Amino acid sequence: MSENQFMETFREEALELLGNLESKLLELEERPDDAELLSAVFRVMHTIKGSAAMFGLDRISSFSHEVESILSALRDGKIAVSKELIGNTLLSRDMILEMLEGDGEGTGPLSDEMKSFLANFKEEVGFSSAASNEKQATSGESPDSSKAAMGTDGGTGAGADVGVFGAHGHAFGRLGTTTGRH
Repeated sequence: MSENQFMETFREEALELLGNLESKLLELEERPDDAELLSAVFRVMHTIKGSAAMFGLDRISSFSHEVESILSALRDGKIAVSKELIGNTLLSRDMILEMLEGDGEGTGPLSDEMKSFLANFKEEVGFSSAASNEKQATSGESPDSSKAAMGTDGGTGAGADVGVFGAHGHAFGRLGTTTGRH
């Protein structure tokens, strides 16, 4: 396969994953305590993040990483399912779709608009305070000194060692490439 064919396969499979994300989020609204469903939602964002990074789509990878961090906190019980979380995750999905469909939109740094959206998303779902409280509890620091911790999941990847699209049985899982723990 040529690089263009791999990129096209990535786009097709990312579009499929993002399509499935919408239905999973709507299910999550009905079953907020379903651990398997929480993990499935997280894995979509984790897979898109890693695959986008593999193809040099820095903007998609960075944006997905930020959303993945919020979903990791959700999966780990640090924040709760809420209308704000569902709505902002759906908006995130739409933003990723726009980046995938726009020519050259997946590369480069995050725009100010994206940074603002992510900051508001984190604030609305209580992620900033959850990250701050976790950092304070583990280090003894005050909430103000933990700002550097916001926006990351500590690199745990939360046990999602998945080949690129491999958990979904798609082409990239057969390449033997893994994203590792991110």
